[in-house]
Amino acid sequence: MKVVLLTDVKKAGRKGDVVDVAEGYARNYLLPKKLAAFANEAVLKTMAQEKKQSEKKADMGLKQMRGIASRLSGMGLFFSLPAATGGRLYAALKDSEILARIKELEPWLPEGALIKDYQPIKTVGEYGAKLKFSKYEASVKITVTAKE
Repeated sequence: MKVVLLTDVKKAGRKGDVVDVAEGYARNYLLPKKLAAFANEAVLKTMAQEKKQSEKKADMGLKQMRGIASRLSGMGLFFSLPAATGGRLYAALKDSEILARIKELEPWLPEGALIKDYQPIKTVGEYGAKLKFSKYEASVKITVTAKE
């Protein structure tokens, strides 16, 4: 019996696949649990439309991420933190603080964003950091000054 899988099913296939399964498996397991539907014209047409829409959404997401990466590249972040004489900070500047500041400036930044190979900043000066999200990277310039 030919059915269209509505979700991923172990050992049967992925969502949207048209598979040939035993009639008992389809009628007793896949169809009652709404894991599959009979493979007819209407269902195949609906699945094709859903696939098109999901591809369009994915393309829009990639364009959005590319735009975020281009806006963040070369961005300068300024931090004014309490420091001792000689430029040593009382508390190191952590990557979470930098990400929070970037998130303020770019609210569409995805949740999984992180700073690659980051070591906490402990002295006043200029630093560079690589921000990684999705499959994009952006270089950010960080300037730390002593708070008066």
